[in-house]
Amino acid sequence: MPDLGKLSRRSALGLIAGGSIVMASETFGFTEVTAGRMVGIETVADSDAFLGIEGIEAENTPTFTNNGTDVDMVVELSSDDGIEFDLDGDEEYDETVTFSLVPDERQEIDIRGEDDEADVVIDVDLFEDDERTGSIELERTFDIPQASAIEDVEGTVRRVGGSGKYEFSLENKQPEGGQTVEIDGIRIDAVDEDSDADQVGGEDDDDILVLDPEGDEEQIVDELIHIGGDFVDFARDATADVVELEPNGEEEGAEKEFEFDRFRPEDEQGNPNAPTDDVDLTVRAIDGSTAQIELRSD
Repeated sequence: MPDLGKLSRRSALGLIAGGSIVMASETFGFTEVTAGRMVGIETVADSDAFLGIEGIEAENTPTFTNNGTDVDMVVELSSDDGIEFDLDGDEEYDETVTFSLVPDERQEIDIRGEDDEADVVIDVDLFEDDERTGSIELERTFDIPQASAIEDVEGTVRRVGGSGKYEFSLENKQPEGGQTVEIDGIRIDAVDEDSDADQVGGEDDDDILVLDPEGDEEQIVDELIHIGGDFVDFARDATADVVELEPNGEEEGAEKEFEFDRFRPEDEQGNPNAPTDDVDLTVRAIDGSTAQIELRSD
């Protein structure tokens, strides 16, 4: 008979709970389960398991749920893969975080790191009536959103013209070996109050958004960008495309340069161009994550 004080993943196929057998499948199984007075644990699909886990994909926020009925949990997250966790959504990241879950309670966690994915160790202590009754240890692989790397992307205004053209650069300042950010769309959220701009583009010869304006001059947006509007996809020759921002560390001159051609009012009565100094834009990564970048001309 297995030692019920500590059950391995294989031997945890049958767990005794209050005199009855609770089955635990190896699919989505725990790495290790320990218990004093056994609690009813059933490992099913992650979202419905005793400890529900959702959002391992980059486009979703990792969420942990206590699906038990009378067991409290204290959950600790850690990793050896160089990632950090934000428990409260306040941009305060730590290598290890601990939080409590009463039955039916959920906790969202933000994750950032330099790689595309990371293994997360999940240690759970179980309590009934403030008495520790057991523990769970498991490991899951989480995708790391590219937007966490975008936090290290810096925007710089290169040139502001009276014609409404606007040159800027984006640079991924993650250290060498960090995560490459692949962006496939852009949105302009706001411009400075003194600008009359409503959109980018509007004339037949406007290139809207140009990559490498001082070099190859590749048009990567071929439709109007409305200020405060929806995302506009990157495309070259009517084919969806992405722009890669490699991690450059502190290397000089490694940024990607862009040009809006050009800011204009929607109603072209009077000056058809709308010079603009400051721009708030949001870039979208291929995994659907986003980050806002403030461009300031001063």
